[in-house]
Amino acid sequence: MASYPSPPGRAPSGDPRARCTRARLLLLGAAALLTPLGSADRTAAQESPGGAGSEDGWGSPEVMELVERARATRSSQQVDSTLQSYQSRANAYVYFYIDRPDEEERTLVKADQIALEVFWEAPDRTRQRIIGRRDEKALPTNIKYHLDHLTVVQDEFGHVIRIGDGDEVSAVLHPMAPGGSALYEYRLGQQVTIRTGSTRAPVEVQEVVVRPRNPDREGFVGSVYLDRAQASIVRMTFTFTRASYVDPYLDYIRISLDHALWMDRYWLPWRQELEVRREMPVIDFLAGSVIRGRFEISDYRFNVDLFDGFFSGPKVTQVTGPALESFPFERGLFDDLNARGLASPDRIAELESQVRELGLDRVRSGLNPLRLHWPSFSEGLRFNRAEGWVFGAGSAVELGRTRLRGLAAWATGPEELQFEGSIEHDLLGGRARLVGRQNRSRDLGPFQGAPGAFNSIGALGGNDWSDPYRVDGVELGWTTRRWGPDVDVRLRMEDEDIREITVDEPLRFRPLPYVEQGPRLSLGARVDWEWENGARLAVDGSVSRFEAGVAFVGLGPPPVDVRTSGRIVVRSGWSTPAFRPGPRAETFAEAGLVFGELTFQDLFYLGGRGSFPGFDFRDRAGSEFVRFGGEIGTDLSETWLSAHVRAVAGWSGGEGPISITTSPARPTSRRPTGVDGWRASLGFGVDTLWKVLRVDFMHGFPDGRWEVVLNVRPDLAGWM
Repeated sequence: MASYPSPPGRAPSGDPRARCTRARLLLLGAAALLTPLGSADRTAAQESPGGAGSEDGWGSPEVMELVERARATRSSQQVDSTLQSYQSRANAYVYFYIDRPDEEERTLVKADQIALEVFWEAPDRTRQRIIGRRDEKALPTNIKYHLDHLTVVQDEFGHVIRIGDGDEVSAVLHPMAPGGSALYEYRLGQQVTIRTGSTRAPVEVQEVVVRPRNPDREGFVGSVYLDRAQASIVRMTFTFTRASYVDPYLDYIRISLDHALWMDRYWLPWRQELEVRREMPVIDFLAGSVIRGRFEISDYRFNVDLFDGFFSGPKVTQVTGPALESFPFERGLFDDLNARGLASPDRIAELESQVRELGLDRVRSGLNPLRLHWPSFSEGLRFNRAEGWVFGAGSAVELGRTRLRGLAAWATGPEELQFEGSIEHDLLGGRARLVGRQNRSRDLGPFQGAPGAFNSIGALGGNDWSDPYRVDGVELGWTTRRWGPDVDVRLRMEDEDIREITVDEPLRFRPLPYVEQGPRLSLGARVDWEWENGARLAVDGSVSRFEAGVAFVGLGPPPVDVRTSGRIVVRSGWSTPAFRPGPRAETFAEAGLVFGELTFQDLFYLGGRGSFPGFDFRDRAGSEFVRFGGEIGTDLSETWLSAHVRAVAGWSGGEGPISITTSPARPTSRRPTGVDGWRASLGFGVDTLWKVLRVDFMHGFPDGRWEVVLNVRPDLAGWM
């Protein structure tokens, strides 16, 4: 992250009509609940920075006096005769990974570990030398980093901030540079006491909040922390406005720089973190690539003798040959990742909230606010026995704190238009959502038979590992991580109905399960914990009221069959990180219970892929289940092959469905479930192509058979 100064500049089943009517009424009623959210967002937009509605404290005499002191201190450091030069060492980890922010999923692609020698000489000469580097790929990639992603910021970026050698951010004026007051507004923030790695006593620092006067231009957004005694920069945490980004793929760049006080006088680099996130500029695919670097600088030596000409030539060099690869790192390549994980550090993650508090939501991302939208591959193209071929496309719009998404699809089997639209808005420290659905399909649960793309391939061959039924209605929800775990609360008002087999040769497919038609009102919540040691726990519960054959809001005949039920599913597990080379292990345990007056779609469907391989797919259904197991594996080659053994055991029972038989033209029968009891699946498998594809050979006990299961790595299944 070294900086290179440049001149300021700018770089560029029931009655379909009844279902439609009910859905429209539900959408109108639920949309009214979010009307205040839109009003609040418009109010925030009207009070834009720099206008007459600016908050108190911006540009106060106290903050401006402190800012001017900081500028004077930065100038005096360049002519301080007591510090002529220094040499230090830096250790860094750089990770490249892909993420799904809506699902909190992160998948490591590549990890690098770097050792550097860092040199400085008055007034502003710098040089860095990479003396050690090693890396490992968890997925195939040909990424090449900009040099400043692998090096240290020595001079707080100078007067002009450049990132990615100018390819990412080309020319943003530093808020403490001369002339900064013409472009920025300043406000006093918190007074905090910090202790750095080199100080014996805590230091009092003052936060100065910075925002651009014109958010539509290039600019710095964030906080600068100043030592109250000297007005030296102790810490900077910041991001940029949309106009600052050169690369159209950039979502954001977030940076945190920490200095430590050396010899009770010199504030010099100590810790630095960088996060660069990209997405496709045209398509909102709910996935992005992230580069995250973490640097620690130590072992300072002051006023060292450096020979004449030492600083001539490139500012960053690298030793070559075996010396680079054989450097004796004190920590392992994955030690930092095992301790901290791939989640954004708190200080980096808090920048998004700070941007929102400053009213700069509409310029916080460099991405185009209007893009095409696909939640997954199968939403664009899929095939199953109920819908036939489905072709879908959508769009997404960012409006400050509000995101709108819409997805429309045409199902060739029933010849119907499917739609799903959502509105999301920041609310109470989380994300509120309103979702409307029309003619959408939902699979019986709780275990997915196969990822979407794999299921389409299987269905083309007659093996459809899904049991879809129709859902219309609306959902109100709220998601947050403010208390540590992921918390999701949802209220659904939906109409559920049976689907039929619509493809040619229906008898070559399994019958579709029977589901009961009618509206359902349900309230549910999910709490999901995940710890750094690989342990995880999730609890999902709901209560619902189902009215068989009856519509909401007075449509249709009076209720004839009202049922109230509850459902709870608990899942726990532990696993070694997928990126760690060598032996790995995984264990899991889960249980579910449905109680009350049940419908067929309330039950747990088990058997075959996804639950107990080696048995007929979903050959049992009941109101209770317990399932547990584990896996042990090891690498056979670095990238191409690994092997594992896997065991799954469990019990299912309780109330199950009765046998329902209809004509072959409407094959909606469900075979009897058999008796309650235990079953198990044991086998082995191999993973290939960086563990992306896996093949399992599983046998069911006591009366099962061998089954070959082709699958994809679990953390990639959501994209299928």
